[in-house]
Amino acid sequence: MAIVFTITDAGRAALVDPDNNGTNAVVIAEVGLGSGRYAPTKDQTELKAPVKRVGTIAGQAVSDDTLHVTVQDETDDIYQVGEIGLFTDAGVLFAVYSQSDWIIEKAAPATLLLATDLVVESLDVSSITFGDAAFLNPPASTTVKGVLELATQEEVDAGKDGRRGVVPRTLKSFIDKVLKAYATVKQLTDHAASRDHPAANTNNQGMVELATYAETREGKDNSRAVTPAGLNSLTATTTRAGLVERATNAEALAGTDDVMPSAAQLHLAFNQYGLGTAVPVWPTSSLLDCDGVQTGLYFANGTHADKPGAAYGIIIHTITTPTTFAHQLFISGYGESQGSTIWSRQVGLGSNTGVSSGWGKYWSDKNQGSGSGLDADLLDGQHGSDYRNASKLNAGTVPAARLSGSYDIDVGGNAATVGGLKVGQFLRGDTGNDVLRFNNKEGGDYTNDGTVIFDHSHGLFLYMTSPPVGGEGAYSIMTAATTQAGANIEITGGKGKDSIARIAVKQGNGSGLDADKLDGVHASSFLRQDETDYLHADLHIANDGRIIVDRNGGLRIAGFGGDARHYIQGPNENGDDIFRITRLGDRDYEISMGYGGDFSELWHAKNLDPIRSGASDQTVGGGFNVSGSKLYFGNREHNLFDNDGAGNAGLQFGMDKDKSTATGAAVEFQADIDNTDNGAWRISLDSRKRSKGDSITFDQELVGHRAGLEWNGNRIWHEGDVVSQGGKSSGRRKLPNGDTEMWGYVTTATSEGSPTSVTFPYSFDSACHNVQITAVVNPNVDVILGINDSPSRTGFTAYASRQSETSDSSVPGFFWRAIGR
Repeated sequence: MAIVFTITDAGRAALVDPDNNGTNAVVIAEVGLGSGRYAPTKDQTELKAPVKRVGTIAGQAVSDDTLHVTVQDETDDIYQVGEIGLFTDAGVLFAVYSQSDWIIEKAAPATLLLATDLVVESLDVSSITFGDAAFLNPPASTTVKGVLELATQEEVDAGKDGRRGVVPRTLKSFIDKVLKAYATVKQLTDHAASRDHPAANTNNQGMVELATYAETREGKDNSRAVTPAGLNSLTATTTRAGLVERATNAEALAGTDDVMPSAAQLHLAFNQYGLGTAVPVWPTSSLLDCDGVQTGLYFANGTHADKPGAAYGIIIHTITTPTTFAHQLFISGYGESQGSTIWSRQVGLGSNTGVSSGWGKYWSDKNQGSGSGLDADLLDGQHGSDYRNASKLNAGTVPAARLSGSYDIDVGGNAATVGGLKVGQFLRGDTGNDVLRFNNKEGGDYTNDGTVIFDHSHGLFLYMTSPPVGGEGAYSIMTAATTQAGANIEITGGKGKDSIARIAVKQGNGSGLDADKLDGVHASSFLRQDETDYLHADLHIANDGRIIVDRNGGLRIAGFGGDARHYIQGPNENGDDIFRITRLGDRDYEISMGYGGDFSELWHAKNLDPIRSGASDQTVGGGFNVSGSKLYFGNREHNLFDNDGAGNAGLQFGMDKDKSTATGAAVEFQADIDNTDNGAWRISLDSRKRSKGDSITFDQELVGHRAGLEWNGNRIWHEGDVVSQGGKSSGRRKLPNGDTEMWGYVTTATSEGSPTSVTFPYSFDSACHNVQITAVVNPNVDVILGINDSPSRTGFTAYASRQSETSDSSVPGFFWRAIGR
């Protein structure tokens, strides 16, 4: 087979000399086989997924642009080939080929023998040679000796093949046919020359010339005879009559060209699109789900979703743009009061499935009119805005709602109301008015000169912009009656324009006069008793005591003498005491709290120290009781100790020394457990349920000291224990189990004759448990790396072992990782 390889940029550069004056000699030394399947590119320098390289190859240029290449692999390797690369003796990827299907597959016991013609476009391949030509079998040509395929009898008779060989048997058969044809022609020629034969016509027999295929198809010659073969060439087209082939049912359904269906087949083809006697049901659950539905006529029933409104109908589905869009026309069956209605829309196919332009309704005399929802552009030839123009009204009554606003018009006649009000509700200027009524405008803001304002809380006001006295504003209109301003001031207005208003002010005890100052002191300087107030100066109480309320927020009770007592009392000041402070001596006080004379002393630092003072049976309250070194609360006895015989202090809950004091678990908190200065502590727990008096045996223990934490004798690993140093070239870190992990990168080449010694950047304390090494990848290297059996605390030695004679003997470098303690 001939494979068109892609010449890489690197391969073209290797073949063409730098001055572009010719080609260099290129030697193809290896064929690379890989499992990648893709479209090759010119910028490739390696195979995508290389499997191996084969050096047993042969090749030869068989034409200006074609190389014949043979590859042989006799190993037991198993692989599949999806890509082939030709590599020069300099390691350059000269050309590459790949395809989506496997090119060849090799089993373990089989020998791979691949022979192919390599077509190199736009390059002269005569300067390309191959490393091993011992088993080359190139195809034979006019200039190259090689393998030749034999031609069949049909290929010999056709005389068109220029690549296959002819053997004596097929050549003799061809010559026999030629000689037989020649004898027939000669016989006819001799016969024609022996006597004069008349030409055949429609009335007489005679000699006739056979028509060619072209003359038969043209159909104009009336003197030549048509042979069966010539008649068979007269096929019908769109421009001429002729023979046609009958279509099969499958061809009729598929619409195959150049065949002629029968009437029954046409009916069958129409039926598949709903154009026959039976309309097929829409094949999916929704009319919008149409990807894969063929163009045709379908029936939609009540179960189909996304119909435009009717329960049943016929849908005409037409694919307008394959894999993109289709057009749907829906004709409703029944379920609508207006009868059949037509809708249409565009829907998406392929990646556009689910997209819809929305159903558009077609209007007819069956579904228009009131309630139809038809939004027409014109009505009787006019736009809707024309009917909303009031200037074109010429009949009917205008609704009252349309007459709001101002109009420059004359209205004749006698109206019953104006603005809904009768005549008696207006103030008239041509006759007297019985009542003038103002609405309450309390707090109203009127600024027009001469405006009268009624405020039912304060009376009438007249707004004046230029009053005889004062500035612009609303002024009270005085009446002849007495007007009160509060409870203490009465203002009496006079009669007539020259009258003077009189003001009378009540004063003295009971007058209710609200003065600004009292004896020259402003009201804000007095402490009020009718509501919450604030004292802004010291409050002094004379004689035997003082209560000083400091303006900075302090409260002091002073004036103690002898056994004096001071009380902080409630509102009754008689037995409703809250706190009592009794002076017992110099800097010695008793603080009690009580009610109705029954006081209880409060505990504080001076009287609550039973352990150090030796007091016993002191009850603090709330069930908390201290007796010697025993604590009692929650109905349980607990133990407080400051020396367990080893100088350790602690606290025991639910236990006393080694005995349980209550039913349940017991806990002991103990400090300085080893009687040293390292600050150690321990929390011990007996988690089993014990009865009072049972012996305590701790089953859980948490210990803390400077070295860390331990739980039941096991050290607790925490973030502070992690120690990590280094980077890619070398480093170490401490692991949770106490081991240390180290790593490094060696750039020294390692070969069979030259092992590499590695020294750890940090020595292990006791031993190295394991070392792993990973070689740096090199396509030409087939070497296994290993280490000495027993790596030391300080390092190890790496050795190399070549696996094949053709492989490079050294590894350019490797990574290593070691674990130890």
